[in-house]
Formats: sequence, C-alpha cells, structure tokens
Amino acid sequence: MSGWHDAEELAQKVDSASDGMFVKLADDGDKVVGVFVGDPLAREVHWNGERYVSCIGEGCEFCAKGKKPSLRVAINFFQLPEKSLKVIEQGRNWFKDLLKVREKYGVEKWTFEIERHGASGDTKTTYTILPEEKISPELQSEIAKLELNDLERAISGEEKKEKFESYDKSKGETTQEPLINPQLASELIPRLKALPRSEVDELCAKFGVQRIRDVQASDADALVSFVESLEARHGKAQGKPAGEVDPFA
Repeated sequence: MSGWHDAEELAQKVDSASDGMFVKLADDGDKVVGVFVGDPLAREVHWNGERYVSCIGEGCEFCAKGKKPSLRVAINFFQLPEKSLKVIEQGRNWFKDLLKVREKYGVEKWTFEIERHGASGDTKTTYTILPEEKISPELQSEIAKLELNDLERAISGEEKKEKFESYDKSKGETTQEPLINPQLASELIPRLKALPRSEVDELCAKFGVQRIRDVQASDADALVSFVESLEARHGKAQGKPAGEVDPFA
C-alpha cells in the first residue's frame, strides 16, 4: 500500500515541477511580464488528441492521413517579478508577432508583457506582446548568468521523465544514470536515418532503448562505434544528412 502511495505522491510532485517549467496563460486576460532569452526552437507538429507530437516528415502517420503539420515555437522566458526561467511555446501567429516586436524594439533590450485574449478552450484565442520597460544593466547582468533550459528536452518531456526516474534517496533508492549528451544524439540521428529501419531497431535492441536519446552516457563510445560499424556495413558516408531530422527520434 505504501509503495502505491509513494509512487502517486512522486508522480504528483513531478507533474507540478514539469508544469512549473512552462509559462501558463490559462484564461482570458491572464498575462505575464518577462524577458525573452536565447534562440527559439521551431518545430512542425501534429495534435494527436492529447498533445503535440513532432512531424517526422517522410513516413509520418499523420501526414499520410492528409493532416498538415502546424508550427510551434518555444523560447526561454525569464519571468518577472519572480525571476524564474521558464519556457513559453506558442503557434505561428504568436511567433509572427514576436518577430515584429523583435524587429522594432529588440528583445534583448526590453521586458515584454504577454496577455491572453480568449477563454480556456477557445480555438480563436490570440495573444498580444507589448513592450513593458527597458532592461536595466542590473537585470541584463543577471540574465547573462542564466543557464538556459534545454528546449528540446523540455518540450519532449525529457525533463519530466528524468525527475520521475530520479528516486528519493531517503527511501533507499538510486538515481538514474545520466543519458548521452543531447548534442551527440543530434549528430547521430541524421546518420541513422540514412540506414534501413531494421538496422536502427538492431541498435536500439543492443542498447536496450526505444530512442537514441535514451542511451546511457556510459555507453556513448560504444554507441558511436556501433553506428560507424552499421555505416560501414552499408557503405554510408559518416555524417551524411538524410533529410529532415526528427528531434524526438
């Protein structure tokens, strides 16, 4: 009974931590003030009925059904006055407005107020992005020291997954071994896409994962060597891209 209770308690704690990573404007009139930080991450997505999933391009099951992908753009946002670094993700129209204010004001020079116009569930909801005030030298210095959220991991749920797999040591449990560097995974994914799917399945089976990004850091060298052996088997040039890369493969 205690095991079920502990698991439920941890799940609720992780859900809360994950939700807290994102800027939430849930209803009409909700607003937030802060600073856009770093580069945005854009992706083409499909709505699967529960959440947005990335379009993988060729072979996408949603595209095969005639469903066109939509654009989602995520960016780090230093929320004020709390001074907490979060992630905000919105669609095409919102990003077009962000580009306009960036061109006119410069997002590195101003704080901005984002306000929601539309009730919860309203498909015609829009957002305004208005300059609030110029960033002070003190705030600029504080922002420069921030360690930005990894946008890919945040929107893919990796941050939430890692929190759930990091067990409470006070209960005699261990912490999950770290995963391979995201940059290494991003470099290997295009090379693997150039190989037959059966070879990729073989790799996943060898390392006991369903996704390349889930390989443990301690297996990084072995992973690279195995990819090179697969490329040699098929005469593929190392590093050759194979069309668009699914960042969540």
